[in-house]
Amino acid sequence: MTFGLAMEVMKKGMAICRKGWIGKECWICLYIPIDNMDFRNGTSYPQLPYLIMKTVDNKIIPWTADITDMLAEDWELVEGV
Repeated sequence: MTFGLAMEVMKKGMAICRKGWIGKECWICLYIPIDNMDFRNGTSYPQLPYLIMKTVDNKIIPWTADITDMLAEDWELVEGV
């Protein structure tokens, strides 16, 4: 699928990956925070949704698409996430 369609799929709560990525071990999804981010100085800020990636070593990191990802048409659904 295209990245545009992949974005629509993520908005519905599903995870996706590129066909060429390391199996289905790495995937991305839309993360929607439920709490504000609180800082030590007492300031609190609301968080906006953003994309996250589950890495091959089972860590979660923020993720941003590059131009090759945005133009790719090999996005796939990841089941069980």
